[in-house]
Amino acid sequence: MIVSWQPVVLVDIFGSVFSLLIGFWSIGYSWSWYREKADDAFRHYLFLLTIAIATFTISRSFGHIVKQFLLMSGDKGLWQEIAPFSGAVNTATFIVIFAFGVYFDRIRQIKQKADQDALGLATARARADAAFDSEERIRAVFDGLEDAIYLVDGDYQILFFNRRLQDLLPDIGIGQKCHQALFGNEQPCEDCRFHCLRTGDHFSYETEMELIAKRVSLTGIRLPWVGGDEVNMAVMRDISEQKRLEAQLLQSQKMEAVGTLAGGIAHDFNNLLTAITGYSDLMLLKLAQESPLRSDVSEIRRAAGRAATLVRQLLAFSRKQKAAFSNVDINDLIRNMQKMLGRLIGEDISMEMQLAVQNLPVLADPGQIEQVVVNLVVNGRDAMPAGGKIVISTEKVVIDESYCSLSAKVVSGCFVLLSIRDEGDGMDNELMGKVFEPFYTTKEVGKGSGLGLAVVYGIVDQHGGCIDIKSEVGQGTVFNVYLPLHDGADGLKHKKEDDGVAPGAGELILLVEDQEEVQRVAIAMLEGNGYQVCTAASLAEAEEVFAREKDKIDLLFSDIVLPDGSGIVLEEIFRASRPGLPVLMSSGYADEKMQWTLIQKKNLPFLQKPYSLEALLKAVQLALAGSGG
Repeated sequence: MIVSWQPVVLVDIFGSVFSLLIGFWSIGYSWSWYREKADDAFRHYLFLLTIAIATFTISRSFGHIVKQFLLMSGDKGLWQEIAPFSGAVNTATFIVIFAFGVYFDRIRQIKQKADQDALGLATARARADAAFDSEERIRAVFDGLEDAIYLVDGDYQILFFNRRLQDLLPDIGIGQKCHQALFGNEQPCEDCRFHCLRTGDHFSYETEMELIAKRVSLTGIRLPWVGGDEVNMAVMRDISEQKRLEAQLLQSQKMEAVGTLAGGIAHDFNNLLTAITGYSDLMLLKLAQESPLRSDVSEIRRAAGRAATLVRQLLAFSRKQKAAFSNVDINDLIRNMQKMLGRLIGEDISMEMQLAVQNLPVLADPGQIEQVVVNLVVNGRDAMPAGGKIVISTEKVVIDESYCSLSAKVVSGCFVLLSIRDEGDGMDNELMGKVFEPFYTTKEVGKGSGLGLAVVYGIVDQHGGCIDIKSEVGQGTVFNVYLPLHDGADGLKHKKEDDGVAPGAGELILLVEDQEEVQRVAIAMLEGNGYQVCTAASLAEAEEVFAREKDKIDLLFSDIVLPDGSGIVLEEIFRASRPGLPVLMSSGYADEKMQWTLIQKKNLPFLQKPYSLEALLKAVQLALAGSGG
């Protein structure tokens, strides 16, 4: 077959080949251009368009080449058959490449977005879990604190609180107003301290929370909060127990101060009272019954007795006066006092005894326990000027340390509960907080010293017990005295009947006393009742006298505190030379400084100043007879 080359065919073939080259070059160039910024959507779509056009061009150029070769070979009919399909294929190729490219790219974008969203969701969930764990840890920390903590926004709404605050206020909730939830106020508190936090300051103060009946301290600061806002944080601490202990310490310090004062003056004051009492007794012996001076001297004697009682009350109140402990049954002691108490309260007040059936032994000083009962009964009597009833009851109880709030010495165990109840006017909380203070009294001037209940407090505390008050205005008062139950079985030691005092028979007594006025009155009382007396004012003088009169001295009567030593030292020196020598010790103030423990250990006879003529003669008689010596 002879092919005739025509210029148009050659040009068409040349152009198609050139188009093919341009198409492939366009694909290669656009691919490299797209790769530079694959994330650029504009470049991506332009790349797809370039591929589509280039592919269309390549397909079209390839079709032209085939067409020309068919024409040159004489197969024009074959081309006419495939020509329609060639155009359709070219068009379809363009559409498929570009449209599906765009479509699949959109799918890719959607998938990437979904992957990003999934990753963001996972990250957000991880952050939420971490935040939740962090909040739980923070809440666990706050819930573990003893202090109550809460957060409040600028509108006084509670945003957060810990478990301690919920324990104090079970009905508290998020969103409540702090002044309503904590203080029961409908409006913000007038003295609200949250205002000062806006200036960057902080606050700390104490207040009463009536809703929980506690005294608390509040401390506040300002903190950053979610979204850049700031909130107020308050820390609340229950200081009720701290305040109670502070009050108890203050009460103890007051008592200690008065006790120190009482101990300081007791010795010298009792020496003066000894002289007043002694000379009064001597004058009463010398004055006839019809003498007009007798009543005046009797008044002096009674005034001295009241002064001595006041000193004893001061010492008992301050626990400076040592008690003579023995095993005492409380029920027997109260029964023995019943008649005397009846005379004290008068006819317009009735007295009822509700004593336990079993014995209630305590280790106590009977005289001091009697003083406790008398003071409490008299206090009840004075609270009922129009009459009423006093009930005295006893029972055995078991208590723990927290039961009594007025003594830190109480330990858990069995106690004897002595209750004295009256039907008087009662007391409010303020008055109950002061009743045990020394010299505090609600009575008129001259009607009381203000030491009655303070003495009761001191005696009970000295016996290892405590005293509690229950009272309401208009409902009367109950004093509950708790004394440790004792297991001893000696029973109450009753006083012996007074058989009178026999005069002396010329016995020689060595009187060692450094106070001149006491020495003179003691000499007068002893010599006026049949005794001989030789004196000394110090330890050295006493040794000199004893060296001279060693075999003649029948009794050593010595003050414990001497300018150059102790009367107990004299007792040891003299008895080392004369075993069994009767001795009698005396002092105006018997405490540890006066070697009270040693006196008890040696079982030495002791005469407390101020003493009366009768008490002196009894003590001398018993000492000479060897009682307790």
